[in-house]
Amino acid sequence: MIVWYAQWWLSSAPRLATTLDRSGRTVSRPEPIGATSAQRVLTCLFAVLCALASRATAAEPSSLCWRDFPIAATAMHYELALATGPIVPDSVLIRGKLIRLGAAESRIADTLGQGATVVEDWQPRDVQQQCEYLLELLRLHPDSMHLYKLGELKMRKMSGWFRVLEWRLDRIGTLRAYTYRPAGARLDATYLYQFTLLSAAPGEIRRKPGGAYIMIKPRPPRIEWNIDTNRLSIGLSEDQSLYRNSSDARLNSSISGR
Repeated sequence: MIVWYAQWWLSSAPRLATTLDRSGRTVSRPEPIGATSAQRVLTCLFAVLCALASRATAAEPSSLCWRDFPIAATAMHYELALATGPIVPDSVLIRGKLIRLGAAESRIADTLGQGATVVEDWQPRDVQQQCEYLLELLRLHPDSMHLYKLGELKMRKMSGWFRVLEWRLDRIGTLRAYTYRPAGARLDATYLYQFTLLSAAPGEIRRKPGGAYIMIKPRPPRIEWNIDTNRLSIGLSEDQSLYRNSSDARLNSSISGR
């Protein structure tokens, strides 16, 4: 395309006129450029610049992925979020065992059992493809919690092999684990959890009394979601919950030196 514009430009250049001077010698002089010819040259130059700009734009990522995610996210209503899901906790405490982000699939299977369903099997993605994948997740779940969490993951610029597993927890709900393995690495790690509670009415979820921002589903199995620490606790009795909260309070007190 650029070569064609250059040829057009050259064809628009002023032509040489051949005349005789007073001594009878042949002399070549450029013809004057008329208004039409000048306009053609300027148009040609503008077209060349546009072609160069289009090439530069094509070299950039076509997605808006690397800017702010261009999706309007709704503010979180925590009671409704826990009731209808999914939420994206940083850690899950179940049956007295804690799994955190970064845990290997084998660690999660030791805690939740071996009956996981493979939602998406291992597939390679480069940084751009993974960013597009996160953007699609946000389109499916356009709330502020996913916006912040997926925005953090986007900045990590992850690449390698990815897959998704899901555990169905009896009388509780489903926990979906997104794992990845960097290229050349042997170990996998979880980078995102999604938890969806099983058949709970929004009115069944309430905030626990006290200073901490904790949402609870009291009907067995008891479920707590600590908004401040983003920890999901499943299967606690009331006594266990009180004991754990008092232990956390003593731990926090000792850390802060109070």
